[in-house]
Amino acid sequence: MIAEVTAAKAVIVALGLPVYFAEAPASAAFPRVILWTSAGAPALESDITSSTTVIDDILGVTVAAETAEAVLVHAARVRTALTGNGVGSLTVTGRTVTLVLSESRPVLIDRDITIPTTNTHPAYGVDLIRLVSIPS
Repeated sequence: MIAEVTAAKAVIVALGLPVYFAEAPASAAFPRVILWTSAGAPALESDITSSTTVIDDILGVTVAAETAEAVLVHAARVRTALTGNGVGSLTVTGRTVTLVLSESRPVLIDRDITIPTTNTHPAYGVDLIRLVSIPS
């Protein structure tokens, strides 16, 4: 799963956005993207050989920004970069990786964090993207 996450990070970095896995440092600038996933859930298949080589998991994509409107703008950019107009792919050596948006959650304000320069709270939005990675 590390190769798939690394490939997703590269796609987002190409947009000019900082990307982190699991958490961002407190000093990280906004906007920022945090990717998260399991350690690589195998597909549920009856064939044990296939289930150890096929990954069928969720890639979480959290976009955080100084305002809710900025989250909408950046989340749309990231979503399009990853999933295109419905189905996207990642370049991973020896694998075929498909991405499909499965859920987009409401944009919320994170009242646990205060931006020191503005004394306001950042906003965030979460997309859940189904990631299927199979040997090519």
